[in-house]
Amino acid sequence: MLSATPEGLRALDARSGERRWQAEIDGGAPTIRDGRVYVATDNAVYCLGFDSGRELWTRRLSNVTGEPLLLNVDTQGTKVLIVTERTDEDGYTEGAVLHALDASTGETSYRISSEISAIYGHLAGRGTYVYGGTTTGSVVAFDLDAREVAWQSYLGEYVNSVAATAEAVYAGSHTGVVAALDRTTGDERWRTTLEGDEVAVRARPAVATKTVYVAATDGNLYALDRDTGEEQWRFDGGKRLSQPPTVVGSDDQSVIFGSDAGNVFSIDPASGEMYWTHQLEDRVNTPPVVVDGVVYIGDNSGRLYALANEDSNVGAESGSCRIPASEGTDRSQGDTDNDGVVNGQDYAPRDSSVQSKGDLQDRYGRSSSEDEDGEFLVGAGVGAGVSLSGVGLGYVLWGRETSDSDDP
Repeated sequence: MLSATPEGLRALDARSGERRWQAEIDGGAPTIRDGRVYVATDNAVYCLGFDSGRELWTRRLSNVTGEPLLLNVDTQGTKVLIVTERTDEDGYTEGAVLHALDASTGETSYRISSEISAIYGHLAGRGTYVYGGTTTGSVVAFDLDAREVAWQSYLGEYVNSVAATAEAVYAGSHTGVVAALDRTTGDERWRTTLEGDEVAVRARPAVATKTVYVAATDGNLYALDRDTGEEQWRFDGGKRLSQPPTVVGSDDQSVIFGSDAGNVFSIDPASGEMYWTHQLEDRVNTPPVVVDGVVYIGDNSGRLYALANEDSNVGAESGSCRIPASEGTDRSQGDTDNDGVVNGQDYAPRDSSVQSKGDLQDRYGRSSSEDEDGEFLVGAGVGAGVSLSGVGLGYVLWGRETSDSDDP
């Protein structure tokens, strides 16, 4: 399991949380492939050995704006795709450049320049195409065979990141637009605008067999039909959702996501009903990662949590996180957890045992200021929580090899 922190990239034992190695690289979310770790900073891409953390190669670049994508490109082999921003002498954006690096050596195979605005966030890839979202609100597709921009489609204001399947590209914008675009032509298959004032999509959609799950800043997780975009259900998470949801199981066993209030939820994909919820100390700042029934997730207090039920062993293959859920109330009533504290003043409006940050610290039996090498602790409340101090603000990934795309 890997965690990117301001102090560096750390490899942690998934069972105990003990540190195996650390590399002094202050980068974004790492990508794991074929026993190697790829991570980008704002001026370089690094390749490290997964078991040792030893630096295998480094490629210096200027103005890196995204995370590395590992893609097995048809007829070209495995490439590391990374985007940089082109600026003029005054610092104004002139366009973006997609770099294709050899995964073994880090050497540049080729570059594709564009006049499109800067591209930030998660790239997606399929076949010979790579997709990204721009700061001016469009989705852009690069054709790696033709070495050119294939198409772009405007959604509105800002597109953070995208998801791709064999047929379509899915993306959301800061104007609340969610769209499915044909993967090779960019033609619009469907477009849905989320209801409400100033609703934005800032996280990558999660695409399952029949459903697209979208986390929005209005606090709702939306389930949209993958073929039509029609809303199937929505779940009120209580506060802004800034991180992507995760679909668990090949047959869509559950959807897990976290909120800016620090709540982690597991939802029934069919009905939108809650399986379980768990309260973290602070705002969720990583996508949830699920390995062998254990949910790994980080929050803004600098902790990494491993969540499992009481019958699960952290890291065990048979672990499960499904726990009977207590009934919640509608957020509009003002006191979601019926603890006598209105949501605006309640630190955890989904957990009646927590009313303030101090209550939460008391519940865990320690403060957030303890030593960074603290041990794993079992938490109380719905389910069992395990937390590791000092992991820092960052991303969580696990020691499992990635495929060419995160999506089906």
